[in-house]
Amino acid sequence: MLDGGVSEVRSADDRKMGVKKLEHGKRVLRRVVTILLFLSLGKLFAGIISNTPLLIADATHSFIDLSAAITAYIGLSIASLPASRKFPYGYYKAESLAALFVSLFILFAAFELVTDAFERLFLAPHILYPQLALSVAMLSGIASFVLFKYQKKGAEIVGSCAMKASAEDMLLDFFSSMLVFLALALAYFNIPYVESLATLIIAFIVAKIALENLYDALLALMDVAPREIERKVLKVIGSFSGIEGFSNLRLRKAGPFAFGEITIKVRKHLSVKEAHEISDMLEARIKEKVPEIEGISVHIEPYEETKQIVAVPVTRNKGLNSEISRRFARARGFVIALVDLRGKEVEFLEYAENPHAREKVIAGLATTKWLTRNYRINAVLAKEMGEIAYNALRQSLVDVYLARGKYAKEALLAFARGDSRELTPTPRA
Repeated sequence: MLDGGVSEVRSADDRKMGVKKLEHGKRVLRRVVTILLFLSLGKLFAGIISNTPLLIADATHSFIDLSAAITAYIGLSIASLPASRKFPYGYYKAESLAALFVSLFILFAAFELVTDAFERLFLAPHILYPQLALSVAMLSGIASFVLFKYQKKGAEIVGSCAMKASAEDMLLDFFSSMLVFLALALAYFNIPYVESLATLIIAFIVAKIALENLYDALLALMDVAPREIERKVLKVIGSFSGIEGFSNLRLRKAGPFAFGEITIKVRKHLSVKEAHEISDMLEARIKEKVPEIEGISVHIEPYEETKQIVAVPVTRNKGLNSEISRRFARARGFVIALVDLRGKEVEFLEYAENPHAREKVIAGLATTKWLTRNYRINAVLAKEMGEIAYNALRQSLVDVYLARGKYAKEALLAFARGDSRELTPTPRA
């Protein structure tokens, strides 16, 4: 188990690593924003000079990529600010607000593109400088693909969903630029409708991206549970040992990050320290496996099982009427039973021969490992037990009680009634 000092050191190291990742992401995005700004302005001016609305439409698409990169940069910048008394969860919602306003602006720009495309639909294309327009479209496509690869690699290092989304927009911009190049080449030969139709296609692509970003921003602002992140968290919980169940998993998005809370159920015999160590380890595991999670509160509740699998060391196999062995480690075998605590009933499951009964040394540890590995036992009822075996069982979250009576059935019924008391280990193995 981890102690408090180790947890504090690990948290400090995690914060330093997080800051380094954020700074790396900000450097990547600063370069992407600078290149995108010149790229967008270049397409815009080339479109105006060459009288090419299609190139202007593509420039609008590039401005979407620019806004996405800027929004991601804002999110990473705000992420480095410490939470305040007024904003205990930080300032991450600012990124969602920025995305909301940017999306509305982009929707308006898409509407303007559609209007202009319909007005020019039946007009013959007249490009003043076709070579300029074609060259800019080709260079734009190459630059977009390079930026896509560069930003995607940065997103993988940082673990930023906003950077990843921005990189995907750049890939879309690459295909858009290739479409523009093809349409301009056809328009150069005075083929009608091509330029306006291509402008309409780009406008609808722009509108689709804007609506998706608007929808995501609204969901984040309304604290809708992020299903994909929830699926990842559930996967982590499913593979985590030490908890008997969970409830009340709640997650909410705040910019590029997510916050949450969950209630876990642990065995009631655990001490407060042991339960909190399990809670801390689960929190650390979730943050490690789900990097979008900025913080998650883990609450603890005792777990009450109505049915338990109990092992009793016996001298020979006579089912529930087997005589209890005085020694745990070198018992000939074990009666494995299912005990219904609510109905106070006992059901015989099976008899298991102890393969370590004749071990000369450390028989208790070997028997314990064999039991916990092959049977999902909750408790052991024994007459006596060595410290090594006792500690190994407790570390595996198995309760150890003093077996009452002479036969397995007597001890199991006493356990079902709640009449058993915890066993004190002896120095002997």
